[in-house]
Amino acid sequence: MSANTSSKQQTHKLSIASLSAAFLVDSSEEQALPLLWPHMFSALGATVGQLGTILGASRLMTTILYPLWGYAADRYSRKMILVWFTGFWGLWTLGIAFVGNYPQLLTLRVISGLGLGAFAPAAFSLIGDLFDNQSRGRATGIMRSVGLVGIIISVILLPTLTENNPDGWRIGFALLGLASFLSGLFLLVLKEPIRGASEPELSSVITKENANRYSFTWTEFWSLFKIRSWRYLLFNETLTKTSLAVFTGWNFTFLTELELKPPFFYIVIFVVFMGMMIGNIFFGWLGDRLDQRLSSRGRVTMIQIGLFASVPPLLGYLNSSGGNIPFLLLFGFLAGTSYTATSEGVVWPIAHAILPPELRGSNRAIISIVVGVLSALALSLSGIVADARGVTTAMLWFVPGLIVLSAIAWIPMFRVYPRDRENLHRLLIQRRENLLNVK
Repeated sequence: MSANTSSKQQTHKLSIASLSAAFLVDSSEEQALPLLWPHMFSALGATVGQLGTILGASRLMTTILYPLWGYAADRYSRKMILVWFTGFWGLWTLGIAFVGNYPQLLTLRVISGLGLGAFAPAAFSLIGDLFDNQSRGRATGIMRSVGLVGIIISVILLPTLTENNPDGWRIGFALLGLASFLSGLFLLVLKEPIRGASEPELSSVITKENANRYSFTWTEFWSLFKIRSWRYLLFNETLTKTSLAVFTGWNFTFLTELELKPPFFYIVIFVVFMGMMIGNIFFGWLGDRLDQRLSSRGRVTMIQIGLFASVPPLLGYLNSSGGNIPFLLLFGFLAGTSYTATSEGVVWPIAHAILPPELRGSNRAIISIVVGVLSALALSLSGIVADARGVTTAMLWFVPGLIVLSAIAWIPMFRVYPRDRENLHRLLIQRRENLLNVK
């Protein structure tokens, strides 16, 4: 192994480790308030229902700022965006540990939430330039799995801090704030790659200087909507992510209505997330392998099969009873695993393969906006159904139903994705020729 190859591998390991650590902390922060709210609202003079106001206001501000984060990720240093706004910005979360009333909490939660939208556009763009098309799925899957570890840690650790200490929730927010700051320091080891550096057509000719010839412009931005594969990808992610939002949003209530008691309540949740963790790594790796063997239709085929295959375990899980723990655990694990057949480790490399490097951050921002708005709408509608027909019925309508719709809508990708992938290849070849001519 050459020294250059060894150095490159070390850079990749440090990069994915630092991105994973940042995602872990972000995931933990996102779950902290819902988990700790039952132990803190009375101390702040708030009502139980005011949690909805805080979460809604925070999500709204995050969604509004997605265009800014997408633009910034395509124009400026993605590394420093992550260092400041997903790392050091976490000190606002530490400030929540010292709030004395509801207005202070609302203000700090909204401010701390502003940085949560910075991660996806910057990380998506970075992974596209750090890893080639045969390793992006595995890298993204690892990052996503570590993020799920953050959720598991939150579910297990944060409530235990409050068992014998009424102010234990303050310790939880203090720990998360410090962890975010430390993840910002760790992100400093990440090496900022040149945009387009991992594309085989450009890798030998691209430099920091000539890469600026292909920087983000608003004219290029609108060309996103002309890429048919990207439109289908947007529709697919909207449906699958909305389904997942409803599933995770109501899952705790669903298990409570099954009258599950500790430790089985937490065991089922742990098993579901373990399925998601394993699935993220496995499908990310499998997608990379299929891309090597089947080229442009490998990942597309895996997603199609995964969408249809996820429906039976989801139906089995949602129709399980609290009295049959083995079946609940089995279907929970399979449901969590099958969900990840359309996770970031699978769909991100597809987007990388059809989008020029300078538009990748903006792509992620647009998808996040649409998913955020429609997920919020679906959660509200599912609440109406839950009141009228019950939580299980609401989940049956919005979870497997949206997955089936996504599976049907995915079929045209077999035709349009190879074309759009070839279009990007021709574009990058033309850029290579232009750069060689400049030399």
